[in-house]
Amino acid sequence: MTTEPMQMSAPDLKQELLALIALSEEMLAIAQEEEIDVNLLAEKEQQRSAGVQHFFQAYDKSAYQTEKQLLSTLQQLDRQILTRCNEYKQTVADQLIGFKKNQKAVNAYKGK
Repeated sequence: MTTEPMQMSAPDLKQELLALIALSEEMLAIAQEEEIDVNLLAEKEQQRSAGVQHFFQAYDKSAYQTEKQLLSTLQQLDRQILTRCNEYKQTVADQLIGFKKNQKAVNAYKGK
């Protein structure tokens, strides 16, 4: 089953992209917190993913060319979110390694 793109107007296209950008900006703000609320970020990503899927199903590829700059902004936000999430993941991994080392030291001290 193939899905044919719906023919939606350029203003609709722009509004949808602006909504996706706003949601991505919310996600970036969450990701930039010292402690990322992973559940909230995942919830926003589900919303955003559904919006992106709808966007690519709703518009003909030729329509994307008219909003290249907004698509570029969306991609840039995606990269920033991913970069920050990877940094956070590494920070958490480093903390876990430190915790495990401390746990081994405590266990060794206790004679376990």
